[in-house]
Amino acid sequence: MGNPKILLLDEATSALDAESELVVQDALDNILEQKKITTIIIAHRLSTIRNADQINVIVTGEVIESGNHDELMAKQSYYRKLVEKQEGGGDDDENSTPGSSRRNSENDLTKLADNINKAMHADHSTIHIEFKDVDFAYPTRPKKKIFDGFNLVVHQGETVALCGPSGGGKSTVVGLVERFYDPSGGAIEYKGHDIRTLNVGWYRDQIGYVGQEPTLFNDTIARNIAYGALGATQAEIEEAAKQANAHDFIMQFPEGYDTPVAGSGGSQLSGGQKQRIAIARALVKKPQILILDEATSALDNESESIVQEAINKLMESRDHTVIVIAHRLSTIRNADHIALIAEGKVIEYGSHDELLEKPHGRYRRLFESSKRRSTVDSVGLRHSMIKKVEEDEDQEEEEIDWEAEIEAKEEEAFNAARARQLARPDASYMLAGSIGAVMAGAVYPMWGILFAETIDLLFRRVKYCEEGNIPEEGFESCPEYWKSIADSAR
Repeated sequence: MGNPKILLLDEATSALDAESELVVQDALDNILEQKKITTIIIAHRLSTIRNADQINVIVTGEVIESGNHDELMAKQSYYRKLVEKQEGGGDDDENSTPGSSRRNSENDLTKLADNINKAMHADHSTIHIEFKDVDFAYPTRPKKKIFDGFNLVVHQGETVALCGPSGGGKSTVVGLVERFYDPSGGAIEYKGHDIRTLNVGWYRDQIGYVGQEPTLFNDTIARNIAYGALGATQAEIEEAAKQANAHDFIMQFPEGYDTPVAGSGGSQLSGGQKQRIAIARALVKKPQILILDEATSALDNESESIVQEAINKLMESRDHTVIVIAHRLSTIRNADHIALIAEGKVIEYGSHDELLEKPHGRYRRLFESSKRRSTVDSVGLRHSMIKKVEEDEDQEEEEIDWEAEIEAKEEEAFNAARARQLARPDASYMLAGSIGAVMAGAVYPMWGILFAETIDLLFRRVKYCEEGNIPEEGFESCPEYWKSIADSAR
């Protein structure tokens, strides 16, 4: 768009989801910091204008207050009341001073990283998985770093949820934990041992993985679960199914665990049933680490609640160390710790309640945005359902005019003359095609005739002949008889 002198942003983030809003907000903050363009922002979400050089509060067509965020928050202003109302109460930092906005707080990243590392190591239980200053870039994009000094600690028996904007590095964590890739710098340790020194087969046996859309094989339910641990007994299969909240619906089938999962990918099962069988398949080998990668994102609301109940039981059991990747923040409220990953680092770490206590935290912004989005979606769904019911009722009330229906069908009847007219330009092609079809259709009958004649020829009897005793009349000698037989066969 060239190089504009003035940039006008009219509610630029109001129609976005939580993750996209954060990405766009970062871009806006960069524009404000560069001060190369005069920027005018119209906003209802006051969190999007904290970094503005000047904020003007307009009421009934007049500017009643003016100043930057810190100046307006330092006094009992109308702007401050708006901010406190949007953030759910006046829990703004009392020690806030000018320059304590998000832009200035990001200048002290080292202090933030130290605080997060202290929080990660506060738990004195056994460390199960630890990322130590990991650097990583995918082999296909070696110049684009995904992680640059990434640190994360997962203690044994706890549940750690990973959330954040798309492209932040959540799925990369899973790829590195399963050792699909090795980091270019730093180390990933499993119980204090660098995973690069461990046997890959043994190490991956310690991990169970459940993805968004699991694949089931065209086999019985029991065999599908047993694929997670070859040689698993029936008792172990049933125990895994109970842990995954799948035993009850399996036993409702006439053949129980021997019910075949017919069709490609288990098409006779619902999404929630397939997902629970996949969880059971991951649990049957009794993994030390269970990774749930968006395990409920592809399900409807009813199936999601059932699968989420199974996941919550796994979290409460403490039998496994659970790593959960989620975009729906409502599914990770019960996690022991939540790590918000963005720009290749853990920028916030703590429990759900702890992260919500941060007045300007990104997790809090994500959570509030997701709540607004879910409210809008639920209202829209309700309106669409009401509209559909009303349309169905209107259709039921309409009386069908059968005579008009019959007349319409008669008008649409086949018109042979019109069909011949439409086909006339292609008549030569149709004729050639018909001749070819007749010839192609005659091939197999001709083969039958020729084979029958050949078999008859091979088994044709030649009678014994000697001079004075020729077997058939009309021949004066045996050579003449034999020549006649040969000519006939030829």
